[in-house]
Amino acid sequence: MVITISMKLASALSRAKIAGCSLLEANVATAMVGSFLSAVMIMNANLLGVIKTAKESTAANQALQERVEQMRIANWVQITDASYISTDVLNTATGSAVGLPGVTETMTVASATNTTVTPAKITRSGNSVQVNTSNIALQNENLVRVDVKLVWKGLDKRQHTRSTCALIAKGGIAK
Repeated sequence: MVITISMKLASALSRAKIAGCSLLEANVATAMVGSFLSAVMIMNANLLGVIKTAKESTAANQALQERVEQMRIANWVQITDASYISTDVLNTATGSAVGLPGVTETMTVASATNTTVTPAKITRSGNSVQVNTSNIALQNENLVRVDVKLVWKGLDKRQHTRSTCALIAKGGIAK
């Protein structure tokens, strides 16, 4: 009878040890699953940030293309006139630039062949357009370089810049 009781006791103690190990294993497995889910959530947040930044870059590139297209359809006198650019080109934001937070557009029209001619520079920030410099002598040139620059503060709180340039001749555009 003593042997039967001691065997039952040994069997019960063995099961208790196994049950204790199972509880420990379950806690470790839960911690591992929690760590995995946390890593997936962090990766998801980072990927969403990358997608938003890519969306901003795409919008900026499209806005630059729209500005070059506006200059392409203008005639020579309009292209070289800073007041025309301020009132008819930069007076409203492009459809693509609307999604860029705090965007500042700067358009510079300079002689491509004569560096002594002062360039025309126009800046649009928010809803205001400012002619920084203008030069009527640009109309006498045969080729101008139009630089368009966008600067905005992205969703990642950093300043981003995109720019492009186009060479426009009296006879048309050459990029």
